Amino acid sequence: MIRSLVFTTQGRLHSKDIEMFLMPTLLTDTNLFLWIDLENPTPEEAKFVLEELFHFHPLSIQDCVEASLAPKVEEYSPKEEDRFAPYLFMVIHAVITVGRTAFSPRAS
Repeated sequence: MIRSLVFTTQGRLHSKDIEMFLMPTLLTDTNLFLWIDLENPTPEEAKFVLEELFHFHPLSIQDCVEASLAPKVEEYSPKEEDRFAPYLFMVIHAVITVGRTAFSPRAS
């Protein structure tokens, strides 16, 4: 499932649950910010968002579709033949606290 939210540069919600065919146009609008949440996406949805819409590096895509236990931060700079813009890729895990104990739900 793809959930999407579009915000103005002032942080106000502009629209939500945008049709996939409109997403490339929204990305080019400098007055809007597009947030996409992929929750159990189909292979077609993942391919569209990660490869066709954002043109992520293949290693970033692999990290997105496969579970990763290790948090990390990687900077990607395109080569001449790449279609993606420079970006910072992060794998982040939530920390849950129960009383005075904290743990990561993925590590358990």
